[in-house]
Amino acid sequence: RFLPVTAVMLVRLLLLCQTAYLAAAASDAFCYLPYSIQQWDFKSGCNGEPQFLSSFCPDHAAVVDGSLVMTLDNDNSCHSSPSDQCSARKTAGASFESREAILYGNLTFVAKAAKGDGVTTTLSAYGSASIAFGFKGSNLTQLGLTAGNSYPSVTLPFDAGEDFHAYTFVWQPNMTQYYVDDALVYTHNGSITSSSLKIWAWLYACGASYCKPFSYTGPQHTAIARIAYTPLGAAPSPNCTNPPLPPSFCDQQPAIASYWTPQTACMLPSPFGFNNSGFAYCYHHISNTSTEYMSLHADHNVSCYLPVECRSTAKMASSWIQLPSYIQLGHFTAKLSLTTTSDWAAQLLMRADSRNVSWILTSTTHSILQVDNITQTLPLPNDPAAPATYDVIITRSNVSFGVNGKVLAVISTPTSLPALAASLSLIPTTATVANTSSPELRVYQATYTATGDATPSCSPPSLKPMWSDEFSGTTLDGTWTAYDNCTHGKEAELYVPQAVSVADGSLKIQAFAFEHNQTDRAGNSHAYGSGWVDSASNKSNPALNDCQSNNTHGFSMLYGRLDIHAKIPPGHFWPALWMMPDYDICWPTGGEIDILETDIWNGKPLPYEILGTYHWSESTCFANSASGTSYPGCPGCDFSADFHTYSMELTPRRLTFFVDNNPYHTVTQVMTSDTLPKHPMYVIFGLQLWKGWNYTSDIPATLEIDWVRAYSF
Repeated sequence: RFLPVTAVMLVRLLLLCQTAYLAAAASDAFCYLPYSIQQWDFKSGCNGEPQFLSSFCPDHAAVVDGSLVMTLDNDNSCHSSPSDQCSARKTAGASFESREAILYGNLTFVAKAAKGDGVTTTLSAYGSASIAFGFKGSNLTQLGLTAGNSYPSVTLPFDAGEDFHAYTFVWQPNMTQYYVDDALVYTHNGSITSSSLKIWAWLYACGASYCKPFSYTGPQHTAIARIAYTPLGAAPSPNCTNPPLPPSFCDQQPAIASYWTPQTACMLPSPFGFNNSGFAYCYHHISNTSTEYMSLHADHNVSCYLPVECRSTAKMASSWIQLPSYIQLGHFTAKLSLTTTSDWAAQLLMRADSRNVSWILTSTTHSILQVDNITQTLPLPNDPAAPATYDVIITRSNVSFGVNGKVLAVISTPTSLPALAASLSLIPTTATVANTSSPELRVYQATYTATGDATPSCSPPSLKPMWSDEFSGTTLDGTWTAYDNCTHGKEAELYVPQAVSVADGSLKIQAFAFEHNQTDRAGNSHAYGSGWVDSASNKSNPALNDCQSNNTHGFSMLYGRLDIHAKIPPGHFWPALWMMPDYDICWPTGGEIDILETDIWNGKPLPYEILGTYHWSESTCFANSASGTSYPGCPGCDFSADFHTYSMELTPRRLTFFVDNNPYHTVTQVMTSDTLPKHPMYVIFGLQLWKGWNYTSDIPATLEIDWVRAYSF
């Protein structure tokens, strides 16, 4: 009675694997905390009236004071288009679901419910059936329960809107029990469902007959401090402090070639105990000529630019490639084949600081397993030269190793392993490798299924249009803010709205010379004007927001793809197409995505090169780390001669830059120590002049944006 039932709410089934090691892996607990907001899917839309009077907007859920807060108010601007079926709703609330599905066990919400007549909060496991707690804001001493088709209610000894309390149900095959602050309040005998369910939460205005008539009196909020799930028979998450697991994935060609990262480095200490200073890793020892697999090689070609520690000693180079994202609890597989002599071996290595999981394959039918300081030699049931699937299953208490689905060994771990960075490499087994050695490791596929996840698809994710601007009118719409009397750092230009126009099917941003110098708000004089537009308020860095703009009707996005069809101006300019977090977080801890900029600062002759760069910091404001490169697909080309499409694609695992749909640089979750963007990013277009700019013969000049299009996965 507290839950919406619509045909479009599909539940991803939790796969019930029959193999012993997968059954063990599926029994692990997980816990959501406010900082894991990126692990939820926030809904946009509206359900049927009269039960649901309000729409749902993704921006009505945010982390506030350590809790995930859902808001119900009269701002329905996320459905402002007249063609939107939800545009007539007078209020908007929030709704979200988990990405993992659960089946049997304890689910706890620590929450404080919203108040108000007709204001309804539902916290549930939902799919083919419902198990839920429901709160009517008109009387928060009554708690409604949902147990399939039963709707009992209980009286609480407190007002659920005054403070946080723990609401738990223990879901079993033939019984479900409901607890409040660890006290049993209701038992439902019998099965509710044997199908897996998603975790859902809703805050909305209710117009059904069983709700008190809704009357809007101002914004209302439901705050959720924690959501924890423990499968039947499993140990709960200690203090509920573990973050969500890394994302599941399935990589094969061409994704492996595009998103895995070749390494150039001195060789890691040898697990065989000899001095391996004569060896190194070179990025060009990896081949992607096959559409079926990636090849790792080793030879005497040490022509890459090595670190100084091994630059003079390395006489032979091998290959080492890093996966984009982490591995933790769950099931990892790698389909491999190894052709080699006894001089070389292949190593699958997962590590984080002093913790590690390693599997070394040799030319013979034996292998070496290691978990932390425990080592075991294992006979293989297969010929390493033939493609086989190697399994590593990590639980909180052990690591299992297997081949083609058959468990071969289990090594216990006294404490749970952290998130591990995974890599594959060729390593020498002796300090004196034969000159005729030519090992090859082929990588056909790698998958990771995080505990509780469904098996990931190996097909590339499809893209669905989510927003675009074709600039077909004569003015910017309300999505955009054109800056007025603003500066950006210490560049020479002053941003003014007259530099921005829409005409002939494109957005035009012009740099020009003022007839008389103009003074900015700080009293600095500027000889040149230019333009800056962005698609949201600039919350993340006060230095970028001298105009103190605040556009609540803008656009921002997190995971998906953004394409920008643009033509940069000729001359000595710094055009920039970039993104910043639409969130109150200091730079660059929330990330900065520079989809396009030129390398004006390098002092090179024209034409400038095109670059894509990501800036981040793990925790410290203004402590900038960056990874970027120039586009290698057209050396020396003048990109100002024509329009090109500049793109970025962001997932929880990696950020990839494109020019004309050609991927050329990827920044990964592992490279950034898990500091890829976790908040929606808004779009910025600007035509900047470098500090001390004095190329008056280059102006006027125009940056043109033909269109911008955003897609979600």
